Amino acid sequence: MGPSTSSKKKHSQITTKSKKTKHDPMKMLKAVESIKTKRLSLMAASRPFGIPASTLSDQCSGRMPLEPTHFTLLSTTEEEKLKLYIFAMARCAFGLTTEVWATAKALVDLQRPPPADNADENLSSSSWQCSAVQEPLRTPNTERPPLTTSELQQDLILDLSHNSLDTQMPPHGALSIQERVLPPSGSAMVTAANPDQSSSSSKCTVIV
Repeated sequence: MGPSTSSKKKHSQITTKSKKTKHDPMKMLKAVESIKTKRLSLMAASRPFGIPASTLSDQCSGRMPLEPTHFTLLSTTEEEKLKLYIFAMARCAFGLTTEVWATAKALVDLQRPPPADNADENLSSSSWQCSAVQEPLRTPNTERPPLTTSELQQDLILDLSHNSLDTQMPPHGALSIQERVLPPSGSAMVTAANPDQSSSSSKCTVIV
């Protein structure tokens, strides 16, 4: 008696979840339109249409869709962009597999009536496909001659060598100042004058 009575009490305490009320879509649209146009307030619109004010508030704020929608991976705008991209790539020719190329052609054919005589007359030949695949392998060096030749490079090397050995270029401070180095013990010190300058102070000390 005891366990059965307690189980009945537990079952009586459990309340079933109320089902979501489905409102008439036309009434919902009219109520939302009257609220957005400010003809009726939120509470005033809920009474004649028989829709709770909280539901109308969610509808007006956009938290609930006016019509049930199915889950989609892409939005409508993204689907339009993807469709335009596929059509554009189909017109420019796909450089991928034959399956993608055939799918792109099928999408293009949906926009225009197929030819009456031969359905495959718009298909590209196999030679065109091979050339399209090999197109990225071409480089500018294989398509046009180099801008410099071997003779021009040789002349540039000779000019650089001649300029580096030019004796008329001014010295880079090697003998322009008096440089003194302390010689180690037992060594002689010789002073040489700078041949390019007449100043007596332009000397270089050399350890012998």
